[in-house]
Amino acid sequence: EGHTLARRHTRGGVLALAYWAKLESGKDQATPGKKVMKIKVTSASGGALDFAGALKRSWVHWLG
Repeated sequence: EGHTLARRHTRGGVLALAYWAKLESGKDQATPGKKVMKIKVTSASGGALDFAGALKRSWVHWLG
């Protein structure tokens, strides 16, 4: 049972990371909260992030 809970938690975390990365690499470059606050996520050079860059950003943010 413990393994099943761990797998569900891991799956949920992976899905959340992918969701945030998709939003931050999309046309609006923002999650819903950032969009409301008119904040865009950009690369260090000021351009849009690709999905891989947004996924790395989400991973580092999630690690805290």
